[in-house]
Amino acid sequence: MSSAVPRAGRWQSLLAENPAGEREQVQVQGRSENITLTLGGMWCSSCAWLVSEQLKRTKGVVDAEVSFIQGQANLTFDSAITNPKLLKKRVRSLGYQAALPDEKPHDEEESFFTRLLIGGVMVLHDLIVGTGIYAREIFGWATPESQPLVDFFQVMMMITSIPVLILLGLPILRAGFASLLRGQPNIHTLITIGTFSAFGLSVYHLIVGYGGLYFDTATMLIFLVSVGRWLEMQAHKSGNKAVMKLLEQIPTTATVVTSEADREVNVSDLKPGMRLRVRPEPASP
Repeated sequence: MSSAVPRAGRWQSLLAENPAGEREQVQVQGRSENITLTLGGMWCSSCAWLVSEQLKRTKGVVDAEVSFIQGQANLTFDSAITNPKLLKKRVRSLGYQAALPDEKPHDEEESFFTRLLIGGVMVLHDLIVGTGIYAREIFGWATPESQPLVDFFQVMMMITSIPVLILLGLPILRAGFASLLRGQPNIHTLITIGTFSAFGLSVYHLIVGYGGLYFDTATMLIFLVSVGRWLEMQAHKSGNKAVMKLLEQIPTTATVVTSEADREVNVSDLKPGMRLRVRPEPASP
């Protein structure tokens, strides 16, 4: 037996958020199939809970287990009622990404970093322009002659805010609206409300010609949340590498003590009650 099999099993069991022994046993009636979807766009465990609950409520789904750590959804469904493509569409309707087993998962990290760089330039522009406008009011530099220039820069702030909301905020806003419409608000919903409130009020004030502008607030909120998301992705990636390195150090065989002689067996064949000989080695199964 290949050593990759037991290692993969230990990897799945260590990362499982709902251990196999604690899962509710479901009696399946009729034809059923199993499928594993690769998910993307989940920011926290509440996102995984939302996807899991919505999938369980989907017609034809017998059971759904969603792991935020693994970024996967293990589904059992009735093939006479639904199919993998409909389940994928269901996940995407919630504002998250999903890939079937025969599809290449979207490289979220690479595209996210590119969008983060572009959005950072736009946010920096809004901060510089906004600081200049605020300084003009604070230090009494406001004059009628400079007002047309201020109006121009205010319009530029609105224009540069739109790419940030699209590049960085669109996945968050889509997930926020989806969860709000289903009556299950989460962190995306809070960010969506804060961002649209700041942006919408700023557009209104810009049209009527008076009041404060908060384009920089809206873009900075999205940008800081996105930076936190990118740092979380890096920590998640490093954690997975550390776990894999640890699993590689675990022996794939063990020495079983019997009445006749010691014998080597695969760790997947170990059973409760067996006596093992533990030698002074760096790791033991």
